[in-house]
Amino acid sequence: MINVSSKYEDGVYEPSIDTLIRLSEIYGVSINYLLFGKDKSLIFNEKEIYIMSKFLEI
Repeated sequence: MINVSSKYEDGVYEPSIDTLIRLSEIYGVSINYLLFGKDKSLIFNEKEIYIMSKFLEI
């Protein structure tokens, strides 16, 4: 079985915005914390997530 989390850590795969949102909900941390390992207190609201998802589509 392939360890998907190590593929993310090694930079082979990049999580989608949907995956980041779901992981942040599961672990109760911000997307910023998932990406950068800091600023645990910053949780994005729905409007911010929508804006980020539109920006990432460009």
